[in-house]
Amino acid sequence: MKHRALILASVVLAAIGGAARWHLSADKPEGPAAVAASPFGPAGSAPADTPMPDTANPSEAAASGAARTLAAAPRGAETDPDRLQVGNNPDYPTLGSRLTEMAARRNGQGVSAAQALAAMEQRSAWRSDPSAAAELNLSPQEAADGRSFVRFDPVKLETLMPGDTLEIPVPQRNAVYHMVVEDVQAHGDGSVTWNGRLRDFPEENQATMTKGGDLVYGGFTARDELYVIQSNGTAGFIAESASLFKPTDDGHDHASGRYRMGPHTGHNPAVDPPVLP
Repeated sequence: MKHRALILASVVLAAIGGAARWHLSADKPEGPAAVAASPFGPAGSAPADTPMPDTANPSEAAASGAARTLAAAPRGAETDPDRLQVGNNPDYPTLGSRLTEMAARRNGQGVSAAQALAAMEQRSAWRSDPSAAAELNLSPQEAADGRSFVRFDPVKLETLMPGDTLEIPVPQRNAVYHMVVEDVQAHGDGSVTWNGRLRDFPEENQATMTKGGDLVYGGFTARDELYVIQSNGTAGFIAESASLFKPTDDGHDHASGRYRMGPHTGHNPAVDPPVLP
């Protein structure tokens, strides 16, 4: 599994290529961007291409869901994370067990119990938000190449433990897939990688996401397609890798395999792809 995940990670990074340059200059604070109020559950069967959920008023939904969890807790448990039961994962049955693991991954820097609980009430780590495009350093070609812009919650990703399931909304397909987390690797420098698979498909597939500082990047295979995910702070996108515009100094668009009209260096019409009409 680790070997396959490394291969997918390499493919994702290659697919992103020049389209990832915006993350180097952005400096966004982390924070929850709630999606839907429902605790995640264990792995199981589910049909592929589940319709996209209604995400109206997501912040209010997550806050009210967290409040219900606390209200239903036994007396004293609402102030003691080690006694507060969350989710259906027997390996991490309490909020305290998750907070301990999260702090270890962060080299001792944890998140608050309230912030973690609110993130856990969400089924996914992002929701569609076209306004996120304005916060990314993208060229006009990149902004219009078919990627879907999302509002990302990095804390949701951090709460995930092996055995958990994360919903993967894919606006391009108007579908929701389900990533089963199989292992989590802390790299010692504060960056963490979550590896798993999509339970929606019987054939072998891979899904991986890595968080380092404010940057999150990852990808997954769905049938014969590779999707990539990126965010910086809370602004990001999801896209089919083949659709990403990858400009070079000579005007070559790697996504289409063609050259744009105009001057460029090194284009030999006898052997290179034709110029776009």
